This record gives sequence, structure tokens and C-alpha cells, in this order.
Amino acid sequence: MKINKYYIVLAISIFVFGLEISEDYGISWDEGIQRIRGQKALVYVANKLSPSNIKNIPNTLQGYNKFEGSGKYGAGRYGAIFDLPTAFIEELFFSDDLRQAYLMRHKINWLFYFAGIIGFFFFSKLVFKTNKKAALATLFYILHPRLLAHGFFNPKDSILQASVALSLYPLGKAYFEKNWKWFLIAGLAVGLSISTRIVTLYIPFLFVCFCILKILLLKENAGVMFRKNMLNMIIFLIMTFSIVYLTWPILWEDTVHNFLKILSIMKQYPWAGNNFFFGEYIRARDVDWYYIFVWVGITTPVFFLILWGLGIGVFLKSLFNKWNENNIFNGFMFAGFIVPVSAVILLKSTLYDSWRHMFFIYPFLAYFMAKGLFFLSKVINNKLNIEKRTIIIILGVLIFSTPVYSIIRMHPYQQVYFNSLAGKDPMLNFEGDYLGLSYRRGFEWILENDDRDTIKVLSTIGWGNRHLLLNHDRKRLQLIKHDLPRKSAFREGDYYVTNFRGYQPDWYQNATNIPPFDNEVFSINIRGMKILGVYKLR
Repeated sequence: MKINKYYIVLAISIFVFGLEISEDYGISWDEGIQRIRGQKALVYVANKLSPSNIKNIPNTLQGYNKFEGSGKYGAGRYGAIFDLPTAFIEELFFSDDLRQAYLMRHKINWLFYFAGIIGFFFFSKLVFKTNKKAALATLFYILHPRLLAHGFFNPKDSILQASVALSLYPLGKAYFEKNWKWFLIAGLAVGLSISTRIVTLYIPFLFVCFCILKILLLKENAGVMFRKNMLNMIIFLIMTFSIVYLTWPILWEDTVHNFLKILSIMKQYPWAGNNFFFGEYIRARDVDWYYIFVWVGITTPVFFLILWGLGIGVFLKSLFNKWNENNIFNGFMFAGFIVPVSAVILLKSTLYDSWRHMFFIYPFLAYFMAKGLFFLSKVINNKLNIEKRTIIIILGVLIFSTPVYSIIRMHPYQQVYFNSLAGKDPMLNFEGDYLGLSYRRGFEWILENDDRDTIKVLSTIGWGNRHLLLNHDRKRLQLIKHDLPRKSAFREGDYYVTNFRGYQPDWYQNATNIPPFDNEVFSINIRGMKILGVYKLR
């Protein structure tokens, strides 16, 4: 496949720039947990491969194959595609420097996410035929402000999103070319997705179903062609589950039982927290059926949503035409997001922290956004007889200028991106910086503006951000866990830092005259939202 050298230069530039800005982001509360899970996986694998050489392992890093509990426990419930390599790299090079270890993790996170971008480009080139169309389609994928930010620090949801995007190209090649080698590669890619998170288990079965549908509708079910198709699908499934087994250490023992146990746990994840949704707190296990639809709707650029709707409309209309390879493949891409969304609704799955657990459906959404754009440009060309290039330039500026501006203006807090549908201050109704990355800047501000040798800071989450501070600053900062803004607790520290998680809207909106909220010394304000407040205690 021939790619213009300018695209190659652009891709390299994006990757290098991403590496540079990866150090700007804070540490989410999830990262420390995932780091421990990776260390547990590393210990488990090392014990399996060379048990006689592993000594003095702390008890905290044992129990990878236990399923009880949540958080840092039950590490084996998750695949180790990201966490195991990063744990190994940390052990080799950064075992004595947590700051550099976390910066390394952010760079590797971006490497995975960038691989997903490249995979989506090649997939778009395959289905839309030209480099220019592929580049436009990829802009939908890369310029989602919220998802882009997660690509630097989210070691679960963004890695899964990237792995799904990477799998689409070999799946497309296998579907259209019917070559056993591409079915083998597709099995490899999909297997890696499943071992990242078991939720993508539906993809191989969905793909096989649509391959069979193509065989039946296009009458490829006779003689040699039929046997070839069946063999290809068997190769695909064998490769998929072989990769799952090889890359998921927990499956190396009691494979079937452990796999079914993980599947049972993850369909109703044991998290008992609450979601702040439409101004009220509701249990994560009791979210409304429209929870995912709302979060996608208020955090995706509006023009993206409009074009997605247009692309879906074009697809649905095509169902009334004569079925062909393209129509059936569009059906696979449509089912790629409909099936998992329907599943979490029917199973009443535990959902929290916006739609991050469903980021993996975004490659399927971006595909239909691109289809909507190309259809709209064709309609305008036919109606107004304007040159296609001019239409694309005008539409491109209208569609992508706002998300580009948001990405630049909000850096490094794009993870709290909302569109205009969320209201003037989305935090009156929805979670803000729920992962606590903004705490990094709060801690840095305190250290820059208070020269005492020891500073006591009360905070709820966000503790992990202390690891990004320089050593001498980290020693000055004494963090005290603080769950509720009680007056008695305020006597324990010098500052109170909060992202208001768990205290919206009361403490966020109505507490300006209540100590310590009447003594704000620093805040981070993003597009009408106060995502972090620092308060001096008296």
C-alpha cells in the first residue's frame, strides 16, 4: 500500500509531539492500581518461568491469581498487555525513581494509542480507498478531545480502544480478500484485544457471523469456496483464543474455570460507588439505560455527532438496496457498537466515570462519522456543483476547528471536555475531573507559593500525583487522607485540595461562605467549570 511521504512525516511529527506533551498530564487514581497489577503479573510470570530464582517477593505483590475484591486486588481479572511490559521496564530502569516510572508509563500509553491511530488510518485507506479520505476519517478518531487526553494516561480503556482500532485493518483485509494469512493476523489482533479486556469477546463471534452472512447472501456456499471460507474462520478463531491464552497469565492454570470466572465478575463489576448524573448521585450498579448515550452525546464534538447520525442514516437506507460485500461489512461495523451497548443495558452492567469503559466502541463510531462526511460532501457537490476539494476544505474547517481549539485551549485537561449540550457549567450535573489528574497542578502551586519545609495538605483522591513532584518537593508535602470537609479535620492541615468528586453540587456550588471554601487561594477553571480548588486552612 503506497503512502504519500508527507503523511509519513506528519505521522512521525504527531508521535514525537505526543511524546513531548505526555509529561504534562497528572496521574489518575487508576494508574497506581494498574501499576501494582502489572507488578503482580510480572511476579507471577517470573515464578512460572523460573521459580528457583525469585526470592524475597513482598506479600503485596503475591496473589495475582486471586479474584476477590476490587482495586489492586483481583489483578488476574485483567489482561497484562500493557501492565506487564511497563512493570518489566520499570524494574529494569526505574525501580528507584517513581517519577520517571510514571512518565515512562505515559509515554508507553501514548505509543499504544498512536498505534491505534495508525491502525485506524490503514483501515480507513482500505474501506475509503484514498489517502485523503483515510486522513479525513482518521481526524475523527484522533481529534476527540476527551479520548485523546486519555490516550496519555489511561492504561485500560485507551489501550483497549487502541487495540480495537488496530484490529479493524486485518479484519477488513480478511473479510474482503478471503486470504487465510489475514485471518491469522486478524485472530492475533482480536486476541490481543480480548486479553486487554474481556468485554471485546463479542468481536470474533460477531465477525464470524457476518462472514457466514456474506457466504449465504452472496452464494459463496458451494464446493471449494465454501470449504475455504470455513477453514479461514476456524483458523481465525483458533488464533484468537490461542493469543488470549498466551498473553493472559491467569489462564495458564485452570483455564476454562478462570476464564468463566472472569467473565462472570466483569459483566457486573464489584464497584459500589456512585455516579453524579443529571445533578443526582446514583449507584453505579443502578445506572439508567440511557447512561452511555448521554455521556457520548455530551462529550463528543457536536459536528461529529451530526455526521455520525448522517452516516448511520446512509447505512440504514442501504439495507433496502441489493446486498453486497460493502453493505454486509457496514453491518458488522454497525453491530460493533450496537451489540456491546445493548449488552450492558440488558445485563445492567456496572458503569461509572462517564463512558470510559466503552471507549472501545469509538473506532466504530468514527467510521460512520467519516461516511457521513463523505456523503454530505457528495450531496453538496451534486446540488451546488462546487468542486469537491473546496467542499472538503470548507467542511473540514467547520468540523475540526472547534475540537482542535478545545484540545489546545484545555491542555492538559482535555479529559474534562464537554460540548455545548452539557450546559454552561457541566459540573452542576456531571462528574468533572473524576480521575484526579488536576491534583498535580494543585500540589505544584502550593509548593511554589509556600516555602515551609513541611506542608500538610488534606485531599481525598489524587495522591498519586505526588510521584510527579521532584524529590525535594515531595518530601516537603505531607498528604493527609481526608474524606469529608469537616471543621474538625481542617485543624489537621494547612491546605485542603479537592476536585469535588462526591460533593457535587453542594460543596461545589453552595459553599463559598463556609470554611474553608471562603478562603480559596487557587483554582483550575476550564470552560465554566472549576475542576480543582485549593483552600488555605485557618
